[in-house]
This record gives sequence, C-alpha cells and structure tokens, in this order.
Amino acid sequence: VGSEMCIRDRPSIVTVANQKGGVGKTTTVVNLASAYAQMGKRVLVVDMDYQANATSLLGAEDKAISTKKTIYRAIIEDLTLKDIRLPTNIEGVDVLAATRDLDLLRDKVVGQPHQFKLLDMLLECDERNEYDLILVDTHPSLDCFFQSAMASSHYYLIPLFAEADPSRGLAHMVTAVDKIRRFLNPMLMLLGCVITRYDKSNATHVRFEKVIREASKTGKFHIFETVIPCLLYTSPS
Repeated sequence: VGSEMCIRDRPSIVTVANQKGGVGKTTTVVNLASAYAQMGKRVLVVDMDYQANATSLLGAEDKAISTKKTIYRAIIEDLTLKDIRLPTNIEGVDVLAATRDLDLLRDKVVGQPHQFKLLDMLLECDERNEYDLILVDTHPSLDCFFQSAMASSHYYLIPLFAEADPSRGLAHMVTAVDKIRRFLNPMLMLLGCVITRYDKSNATHVRFEKVIREASKTGKFHIFETVIPCLLYTSPS
C-alpha cells in the first residue's frame, strides 16, 4: 500500500475485503494500521464486520460495550465518528467499534435511502480530517455494510490465500466491486491483491501463487510481489 495514500487533503479510505472468509482481512487491517502508526500517521479503523474481530484485536471491545460507543448506535441515532471513536492499544490508531448487534441492522436498512451511505454518515464531520488514513474491515458478504464501504472508499485491497477456493472467489469479488464502481463510485480503485499466510514449503501454495499471478496478467489486476509468510502473519501485541 503506497505512501501516496496519506498525502491528500482528506484522508484516503481503503476497504479491505474478500467474499471468502478467513483469508486474513482483519489481520491485514490491524497490521496496516499498526505499520502506518509506526510511521507517525494517524489511522482510523472502521470495523464494519459484526463479528467485531478488529475491535477485539485493537483492545476496544469491552469499552465499546460499556460506553455504547458503537457503529450500531451511531447508525440508529445518526451520530458520527466524533461521538463514538475509541482509542486502541496502538498509539495513533482509533477505532469505530463493531458489536454483534450490528448484524441486526442489515435487514432494517435494506431499501432505505441511506443504505449505501452508512460509512459516509459515520465520517460526516470535521474530525475525519485528523486522520491520515482510514481503513475499513468488512464481513465476507455483499451486504449493505460492504456496499456502503465500497461506495465511500478511494481504494480497496484484497487479501487471499494461494489455494483453490480463494482463487476461484477472486473473479466473483472483482465482478461484484465493478458493479459498485459502475453505479455508486466510479473513482474506486483496486490497489491489488496480497497473498497471505504463504508457506513456501507447501506445494499447493507455490502452485496457486503461480496461477494467481498468471490470472492477474489476463485480468489486469495487481498482485503485490511481497507475500505474507504464515509465521509472520500475526496481529500486533
């Protein structure tokens, strides 16, 4: 992820997404947030996954529940990030926390005028400009939270395993986002795909890495040269 994302007047918004679960979306978000914070950047993590794993990894779960500073409450009461943001266990990183009740909102907002504006509503305040980068974690589905994240983002990033199922799902993911770009956000750009939890001693990983890189040439999407080794793919303490 290039440093150019942090030099615009307003913070760049990057959604990390994949319709395949368990490919490392949350860990990618948390580690990117930590890396940018170590470079002196201020980062906001928006946890739009009702499983709330990013909120938990960032050490904000208990405080979110006790203070009710959650995305669920913000959407229900029309609040913004200034009302609900929480500090995390990483200096320089704040979070808009998810909780399980976020799942209850999906059916309620479908068909409503603001169903594709949920992230815009959260970020609609001057405080967003205190951040250099906003990273959005998503649930592995094409629900309203995913769609609103993509509709409001400048970029998206796809983590995936070098295995059969994630590789097959990549085309579906890109097709789904292309529809969002066509109808909701023509400026949305794919930063690329990052291969995660890679084991160079695993023949399957080696084979599918080659398959993915060949497919990228035909599909004209970027695969980052750096792969994330399985032993290094851990969340920051």
